Amino acid sequence: MLIAPLNAFPWVLNGLAEAWVSLKRIQKLLDLPDMDPDSYYDQNLAKNPNVDVVVKHGEFTWDKALTTEEKQKLHAIRKKALKDKGRGKRSINNSDSSPEHEPDQAHQFYLSNINFTVNKGKFFGIMGTVGSGKSSIFSAILAELTKTDGEIAVSDLNAGFAIVTQQPWLQRGTIKDNILFGKNYDESKYVEVLTACCLTEDLEQLPGGDLTGVGEGGMTLSGGQKARIALARAIYQDKQIYLLDDIISAVDANVARQIFQNCIMGILRHKTRILCTHHVRYLMYADSILVMENGTITQQAASCDALQTARCHFREHLAASLKGVNFKTRPAEKIGVVGRTGAGKSSLFAALFRLSEISSGTITIDSVKISSISLTALSISLTALRSRLSCIPQDPFLFSGTIRENLDPLDEYREPEIWSAINNANLIATVRRMGGLDAEVSSGGANFSAGQKQLLCLARALLHNAKILCIDEATANIDQATDRQIQCTLRSAFRKSTVITIAHRVQTVVDYDRVLVMGDGNVLEFDKPDLLLDDPSSHFYRLVHSE
Repeated sequence: MLIAPLNAFPWVLNGLAEAWVSLKRIQKLLDLPDMDPDSYYDQNLAKNPNVDVVVKHGEFTWDKALTTEEKQKLHAIRKKALKDKGRGKRSINNSDSSPEHEPDQAHQFYLSNINFTVNKGKFFGIMGTVGSGKSSIFSAILAELTKTDGEIAVSDLNAGFAIVTQQPWLQRGTIKDNILFGKNYDESKYVEVLTACCLTEDLEQLPGGDLTGVGEGGMTLSGGQKARIALARAIYQDKQIYLLDDIISAVDANVARQIFQNCIMGILRHKTRILCTHHVRYLMYADSILVMENGTITQQAASCDALQTARCHFREHLAASLKGVNFKTRPAEKIGVVGRTGAGKSSLFAALFRLSEISSGTITIDSVKISSISLTALSISLTALRSRLSCIPQDPFLFSGTIRENLDPLDEYREPEIWSAINNANLIATVRRMGGLDAEVSSGGANFSAGQKQLLCLARALLHNAKILCIDEATANIDQATDRQIQCTLRSAFRKSTVITIAHRVQTVVDYDRVLVMGDGNVLEFDKPDLLLDDPSSHFYRLVHSE
């Protein structure tokens, strides 16, 4: 008779343990202070039909919520204090306060002097360093912070929000259940959301498709898949206001670009979108931007274009490699860029070719802001941008194939034009000795010297004949006699082009139209070389006379 009850006893203990954990969670939730929307939100501010979110002089803080034990301890202390007071003993109000006597209720973080307005149907961007308060802005909008001062309003509280957090939350069930999240199934809408969130290919690879179980917290999925499912759920809910907290970081660059194009700028284009992100290149398309630092707004602009001081980072956690760079060139002008190692000269070219994104400011070529290239055709636009620029890099690159393929990979030029470029680059004897244009080039150009590789890159640029030529210390591995010959060739072949040359040999650029002197990522001087040489206190003067 006892066999069945004894067999069931371990299951009973397990159930009791799980029930206790659940009770503790529920108790922690019930212990949180009640939030009255009418006292938190000021709906008098929300009367403008064109505004969805507005905050004026907002002060918000994270308060440490008291646990049940802390509340019971606090109640016991106060009860004892009342008894002691009745007996004539020193009351708690006269005693030394410490964590032993009363739990700490100090504020852990606060947002100070927050002012911004999010217009209906617009794309609003928030950027800032780690811990600056970007995500806390979302918490303030959702009334998850304590408002200590100021006003906040949302257009329609009954409509609710759709939020995608940095740590996506998924419930136990299937992928489909997580996306629908209680909404009725609409096949066309469902397929559209899956496509926009780049989930179609993932579902095809899963054995159960969208009926695959995700496990507790999405434990069976990758981080990128969890992020995209959470985004798909938010989109399927069809809300008016979308709070998107760094949703791009969990996926690779290609998927991130598609999600931004298909979701934020596509299926949600008529919704109000507030995006927190470190990726400045996506905020270029925002209608308004604010910059957070230490819980306050340090900059706010209608767009990234209003943040005019150019900064460029190779990595977001490193200091800017270019800082406040401002200069303007004229058509067909010859500009020399000089400075000591690490001054930011090569970083300047990386920014021009968009090999590294600028975090603020603009770069304009022929009245076109290259940092505002349309994302809907990003790859085409980048190709168009780089096709109008030529570069002779500091580290020349050749790939396996023939000399012809290295100089004309797209087969755009006739053979006489190729030979002319080789001749102007002072390489004709070398190429003929190797067997002509069909001579083999080893991987990385191993069968060429460093100087010859640099000259081949020069021949490639001469053949391309772009309107803007960037030369990054191209003659550093070449003797001075050849250097002088190459400079003469550049002046004649690119007389109608803008040439920007980085030079270790300062003598190379002394006859240029102007010289840009850089130091520690800043522009130190930008003027005609003869004027700078006449000033003994100039940086360029010291560079020339130090050689």
